[in-house]
Amino acid sequence: HEVGWAASGRNGGFCAASLTHGLANGVERWPDEIAELEELGERNLDAIEAAVARYGIDCEFERTGEIDVATEPHQLEELREWHEEIVKLGITGVDFLDRDALRAEVDSPTFLGGLWDRRGVAMLHPAKLAWGLKRACQELGVRIYEHTPGLDLVRSGEGMAVRTPYGRVFARRIALGTNIFPSLVKRVRPYTVPVYDYALMTEPLTPEQLESIGWKGRQGLGDSANQFHYFR
Repeated sequence: HEVGWAASGRNGGFCAASLTHGLANGVERWPDEIAELEELGERNLDAIEAAVARYGIDCEFERTGEIDVATEPHQLEELREWHEEIVKLGITGVDFLDRDALRAEVDSPTFLGGLWDRRGVAMLHPAKLAWGLKRACQELGVRIYEHTPGLDLVRSGEGMAVRTPYGRVFARRIALGTNIFPSLVKRVRPYTVPVYDYALMTEPLTPEQLESIGWKGRQGLGDSANQFHYFR
């Protein structure tokens, strides 16, 4: 397995500042810390954008934001109420769009309105980002061993050891990234669940087809249904 072969290279390419899987989830779970969490998330996305520029990573990075759209009247009212709550929290950069304002951005008769997070989401090519980060790390002296699965994790003296098919790796500290596979630390396995996501692509559109859609800002879009769809 190589860098970017799975979800890190095949996801939808929405790079969000949120550290809490969405502002609403963060407000519900950490209301007293949400201002700091939002600030840290914004700084994190700024740092990603800066790293992309610094290391010359061609990943089609566009900080166009994301619009959550309503397709039913009750969803529109929920978005309106949520925008009022966002304003009360002192969070800026999120605008409520009525039907006309939204159609000026994306000319779809299906959308009744939406919330546009202008700076909190960037669109990018995920595989190109993963490959670019790999190259940057290698140029800085990081050694990356692909096709080398970690089979188990055990204590070794004052540090840890990871067993692989080709030998052991010893280190004082080891970082485990969440993946689709069960964690090497058994006690955390109940806290991670794989999520299945299906993505479809059209053939490249002509300028005339793009013009007819009226989607000029290249924002990411997501609807408000329980079984939601997202678009870019």
